[in-house]
Amino acid sequence: MFVQEILKFTGDIEGKDQVQVYPKVTGKLIEYKVQEGKPIEKQDVIALIDRDVTGFKFEPAPVEAPISGVVAKTYFDQGDSVSPQIPIAVVADMDEVKVKIEVTEVDYPKVKLGQMARIKVDAYPDKEFEGKLSKLSALVSPQTRTATAEITIPNPEHFLVPGMFARISLLAGKHKALVVPRDAILRLPGTGVY
Repeated sequence: MFVQEILKFTGDIEGKDQVQVYPKVTGKLIEYKVQEGKPIEKQDVIALIDRDVTGFKFEPAPVEAPISGVVAKTYFDQGDSVSPQIPIAVVADMDEVKVKIEVTEVDYPKVKLGQMARIKVDAYPDKEFEGKLSKLSALVSPQTRTATAEITIPNPEHFLVPGMFARISLLAGKHKALVVPRDAILRLPGTGVY
């Protein structure tokens, strides 16, 4: 009989295209023009910044979305100081998400690009999502003895959200095995495994 070998992994859901948005100027946040969780188009204004230049009056500087997607996170409150070194928001394309996993060197030969994966998240315990292994590092880290792999998951209904914890079952192939029905195993009194 053939038995399917399944490799188990865990990871966090991320937007496939997930971008930190930085202002181009230093100043104070006047306001966000968007709300977390709401869709946004490329070049829509995310926020307005009041530039901090003593003695000069400028129009508020807009901060635009670099990609279309969903506003996944905003980091500041109105009146907070912002600068080009610190992101003010995250925009994620939610139509497709990804999970990064760490593959041990023992399992590395069993993992191939294009392999099917089943994904479960606590938010939807009765639902199973399907994905494919889309990236596999050609290097095993000498520190962790693992290689990073990435599973891409179609997400047209946006059920999966960045930050969700995922359990992944990767279908690693089939092999012959001797299988004995559970009913055929007898336990004798006084015996057992300790």
